Amino acid sequence: MSKSQKKMSKLSKVYSLHRNVVLYILLPNMKMLIIILNKLDKLMFLLKNSALMLRSQRFCLVPVVLTVLGFGSGATKVSAQTIYPFQATYDLISEFEPITPDVFKVTVTGESADATYGLTKFTSMNYTPLPNVGVETSKPDAAAFGLDGLPILTDIFFGSGNDRLYGISSTTVVVPDLTSLTFTGSTTETITGGSGKFSGATGTLSRINTYKLNLDPNAPLIGKAVVNGTIKTPQSVPEPENTTTLIGMGVLGVGFLLRRPRP
Repeated sequence: MSKSQKKMSKLSKVYSLHRNVVLYILLPNMKMLIIILNKLDKLMFLLKNSALMLRSQRFCLVPVVLTVLGFGSGATKVSAQTIYPFQATYDLISEFEPITPDVFKVTVTGESADATYGLTKFTSMNYTPLPNVGVETSKPDAAAFGLDGLPILTDIFFGSGNDRLYGISSTTVVVPDLTSLTFTGSTTETITGGSGKFSGATGTLSRINTYKLNLDPNAPLIGKAVVNGTIKTPQSVPEPENTTTLIGMGVLGVGFLLRRPRP
C-alpha cells in the first residue's frame, strides 16, 4: 500500500469515527443531523481532492476557527432565574377612606427594621366593602364591587436605592372578634414587576395580618404582618450551538492525525 493510500485510509477511519459520534449525539434532532453530515461530506471531498490543503499550515486553523464560531457568533440565549426566598415581619398601619357608603379604599403601610434584601417598607392599597357575616374581601379593582371608572390599585415594596417590587394583592379578612377586639386577615400578593435588582420580577408572597381593634372609628388600625414567599428575576445566559462546534472538533482530529510525523 502506498503512502498516500495509507494516509487516506487513516483519514477515512477518523472520518467514520467522528461521523458516528455526531450520529450518537444528534440523533434526536434529524434536521441538525442532516445539515452536519452534509457539511462533513463536503469537507471530506475537499480533503481527498486537494493535496495542497492537506499539507498547508492553514489547514490546522480551520477547526480552531470553526470551534470559536460555535461558541461565539453562533450563541443563543436560554432563560435562567435568580430566586430570592423572602421572609419578613412588618408593623402595620391601615387607614380607610370612604368611596361610597358601602365601599372604602384601604391603604396599608408596613415597616420592618430587618426585612430581607432591604425591603423595609411597603404600601398596599385595595378597595374593601363593609363587613358582612363571616368574611370580607379586599380587591385592587373597584369593579369587583360594582364601581366603574376607578383606578386599579397597586402595591410597592421599597428597598435601598432603586430597588422596588410592584404587585397587586387581595385580602380575605375574618370579621372582627368583638370579645377579644382582634381580627386577622390573609393577603395574597402577586408580584408583577420591579426595578433595580428586582427588574422583571415575578412571584407570590403571602401575608398574615393581625390587628388590634381601636374603639375610635376614625383612628387607623395598628397591627403586624408576617410575609413569606419567593421572588424570581430573569437572566439571560449564552448557550453555544452544537453544529459548528462539533464540525470543528471533527476536523481538528483529522488535522492532527495528518500532521503526525511519518515513521
